[in-house]
Amino acid sequence: MNNMLMDSCGRVITSLRSLDTIVKIVTAATEFGVKKVKFSGGEPYYKNNLKQIMCKI
Repeated sequence: MNNMLMDSCGRVITSLRSLDTIVKIVTAATEFGVKKVKFSGGEPYYKNNLKQIMCKI
């Protein structure tokens, strides 16, 4: 079983920094019953698109 995250072209995703990647992961998690997501650490708060991420999820 391959536990690596892959993009639509079959490339391994090594960074979870893009807006689309974060939204896709959270959306997929909700399909498995996840009801809450916690953004922790300092890095999420340095993102200039944090508001966009929150609105999309």
